[in-house]
Parts: sequence; C-alpha cells; structure tokens
Amino acid sequence: MVTGGDDGIGLKTVNVNVNAKRWSDVVRGIETLTSLRVLVGIPEENAERDPEDGQGITNAAIGYINEWGLPEKNIPARPHLVPGLQKYEMEAIERLKKAAIAAVEGRPEAAIKQFNAIGLEAVSSVRAVITAGIPPPPAPKTLAARRAMKIGKGKKKGFRGETPLIVTGDYIRHIAYVVVMKARRLVVTPKGRGG
Repeated sequence: MVTGGDDGIGLKTVNVNVNAKRWSDVVRGIETLTSLRVLVGIPEENAERDPEDGQGITNAAIGYINEWGLPEKNIPARPHLVPGLQKYEMEAIERLKKAAIAAVEGRPEAAIKQFNAIGLEAVSSVRAVITAGIPPPPAPKTLAARRAMKIGKGKKKGFRGETPLIVTGDYIRHIAYVVVMKARRLVVTPKGRGG
C-alpha cells in the first residue's frame, strides 16, 4: 500500500507498506522503473527518407537542421522538438508519478505502460507544434520550389501548403518514440538484513 502526506514545508512524504511475499515484485518494479528511458525524435533505424524523394539526407539530419537552423544555407531555426516536449512536460510528470506508484506496488508492467503512454503523447505534442506552423513562414522562393517539385512514384507535383516543415509529410511521419531499458542493477536490502 502506498500512502502520502505533506510534511508542512511543502515536501511530500510517501509511506510504503510491503508484504514480504511481494518484496521481490517491488524490487523488480523499482529496477524496471529506474532503468527505463523514453526517447522522442527520429530513431536511427527509422531515419532514412523515401528513396523516391532523392534528397540524400536522413530525416534525423532534417530534424536537427530545422530545430537549430543552418545560417550558411539561409535556413532559419524552427524549433519543434524541444518546444513540443516542453508543452507536454506537466502531463509527463503525472504519468511518471503513476509509473513510480506502480513500481513500488510491484507492478513493473504497469510502469512500462506509463512510459509507452508518455512516448505516444510526447510524439503527438511535437507533431501538434509542427502542424500549427512554426515561424518564420517559408520564403516565396521556397513555396515556388515546393509547387514545382515532383515527388513519389507517380511523380506528382509537390505539396502546395505553406506550413513550414511539412512538404511531403515524410519528416513528420517519422517522428517517433522508443522506450529503452538501460542495464542497471538496483540493490535493496530489507530492514534488519545485512545493514
């Protein structure tokens, strides 16, 4: 059972009562929780663009360039990954709290589900920032090039929208998340055993 309270100075206290039969589940839950990481962006194995686009650049490189800009090529910074994650921060904290409670209750699978939910929701937040449009708008020369470009197998004319970072939709589709488990061993000694 997990209970909590306020210590009067704004710090939260948590009391955990653990049944001896469930001790190994609790340890396994905490080990799982402390080893999980959620990564949001363009996973390396998913970074390649459609070869039909003929760009010769990966989605990961496109993301980096757009996030930070490339002044020598007159490409302005259009931050989307960092702002998208910042907009989601408070919701992520709530999910992390749920994951921690599940872990100390000996339910590591429930903690993993919370991490997957964080990943899905964070990706949605980043995509929402992109689709809302990020200033500055594309230059007239860029928009003309979009209209003229031929894309895909049928060599159709390019996307005619004016939203920065969305031309063919390839980049935004590749924004994803992965939950990774870092190898880690947590050693917890029950009270009264070995120190």
